[in-house]
Amino acid sequence: MFTSWNNEGKLTEGSIRQANEHLLLVNQRVIELEQRILEQKELLDRREQEHVERLRALACKKDAEIKLLQQELTTARQQTARSEGIIKERDVQIAFLLHRCSYLDEAASYAPLLDQLSQCLKNAFAAPSPKIQTVNPTWPLAHKTNCCTLKNKQIDESSTDHPIKKQSNMSGTDHLKKEQSNNQSASATIAPIRTKPIL
Repeated sequence: MFTSWNNEGKLTEGSIRQANEHLLLVNQRVIELEQRILEQKELLDRREQEHVERLRALACKKDAEIKLLQQELTTARQQTARSEGIIKERDVQIAFLLHRCSYLDEAASYAPLLDQLSQCLKNAFAAPSPKIQTVNPTWPLAHKTNCCTLKNKQIDESSTDHPIKKQSNMSGTDHLKKEQSNNQSASATIAPIRTKPIL
């Protein structure tokens, strides 16, 4: 801004007018800038408010999602715990059933023996009752030989001597002793009667 001074060192009217116009323009410019600054500030405030609201909404959404995920995680953990409990129970049941199956396998290995035993019992109960038959006593060979020898000797004696004469020559005592010895030998050689079943 240029001002003109007169010779006396005083401002002229033109210079004062120009200065006033310049001040007016500067004032208007300041007002415009202040208005612009105010508008920018309002715009920034609105944007900041929007950002704050967005951040608040994001925080609420984040908290809601975290809460939902925590609930899902808790539910999943509960389901996992129940599943683990069920799996443990099933493992115990499987171990128990396998233990019982081992006994069943062992019992099944005895099936052929049981079949044979049942068939044997059937045959035993189906068989007829035995019949008892008396068997004649068997005489020893030595007794038969003695009997034959005695008979032959008696025949020889009867053929050589008369029986009445032979008896007259033997005394009564000798005859009694001979009969007792014959009875003892006969009773000693007699075998007991045996029985055998007839199927």
